[in-house]
Amino acid sequence: MNALILALALLTPMQAQGKKKKAAAPPGPPTLENINPRDRMEGAIGDKRAGYYLWLDKDEWHLRTGSQNRKATFTGTIKLKGGTFKAWHEVGMEKKGKNPDWFRINDARNQMTWQITTAGGADGINFKVEAGADAELEFDLIVGGAKGPQRVAIGKNGRHPSQVPFLLKAVPPERKEEEKPKKGKEKDK
Repeated sequence: MNALILALALLTPMQAQGKKKKAAAPPGPPTLENINPRDRMEGAIGDKRAGYYLWLDKDEWHLRTGSQNRKATFTGTIKLKGGTFKAWHEVGMEKKGKNPDWFRINDARNQMTWQITTAGGADGINFKVEAGADAELEFDLIVGGAKGPQRVAIGKNGRHPSQVPFLLKAVPPERKEEEKPKKGKEKDK
């Protein structure tokens, strides 16, 4: 009987160790996403859950923070690798009150940071870049202190990146639809 109790006592710590939760691994370095950012998704941004909505219309990028009726704080950074921001303006940002919204562009004009509080609507920043074909935008987007690809919708189809932070081509190639895998041709019978 003592041997059985001793065996159980020795096994219990081992089993407890095996059940420990592993900490979530931090995301790796940002990856270049194969997402078409062109055109705005349908629907009102203020009618959707708290998140970022990002699209490119002609040569102007649009970054919006949207939230239904709940107040959410959005912070983030966009780094432009291989170019500079050449024009920018705010959309719907409140400069006064308890939580004034703000955004800044650094002196080198290659990094933008912000803090925006949104409730029941959409706020954001529009910007244009001066960049070559190889330039990339690195987006590090945070909603309420948390990062998550499901909180980011890109382009007309509202696609999510694989992780946050993520990269997009600063000047993406023209294409109308999302690239889809090509299907093999069926043989005539």
